Amino acid sequence: MVRMVWCELCLNYYVLCLKERMRDKVI
Repeated sequence: MVRMVWCELCLNYYVLCLKERMRDKVI
């Protein structure tokens, strides 16, 4: 159960990082 939550947090963080990178590339 804890691993599931941790995995979800990691995925959310990864998505946020990707969005930031995309924004940097666009600008």
